[in-house]
Amino acid sequence: MAREEQPREDLLREAVTLVERAELKPADGSPSIVVGFRAGGEISFFMGEDPVYQFNRLQQLRRAFVDGQPIKAVAGQLVALERHRAEGQLTLIARPLLPSEQQQLLDHAQRQLEELGRMLASGQFQLVGQVPAEANVVRRTIDWLTQHGPALTVADTPNVH
Repeated sequence: MAREEQPREDLLREAVTLVERAELKPADGSPSIVVGFRAGGEISFFMGEDPVYQFNRLQQLRRAFVDGQPIKAVAGQLVALERHRAEGQLTLIARPLLPSEQQQLLDHAQRQLEELGRMLASGQFQLVGQVPAEANVVRRTIDWLTQHGPALTVADTPNVH
């Protein structure tokens, strides 16, 4: 793990594991959103620098990055990876989220995804770029958001599969 935290890379150009991806600039001036799909159909949402939500192919939350903290799914529960620095080393200590913390995170993510769906459906955004150029990431994202259901669920593992 890096010792110094750095701003996220140019996801549109460099996130090659997301075989279809798009950068969207909301009309309200809020930070750009990058949405991308892996080869197996798994989706990731990068809402500016933070938060980030990543889902598996069952549309379950598998990883997140919220308020500067990495979070992963373990056995259907979200676990925060808290950074601790000592003697020039960075270590991550796993701390399961309390049920109320987990529900708060899921509710907030759900609201953000619903807001994104409304923005996409109303066309209140600018498509900054898309890879590959002929993909229709916006349509695919709208379809995913429509299908994922009324409440988010947590994966059993942080892995894609």
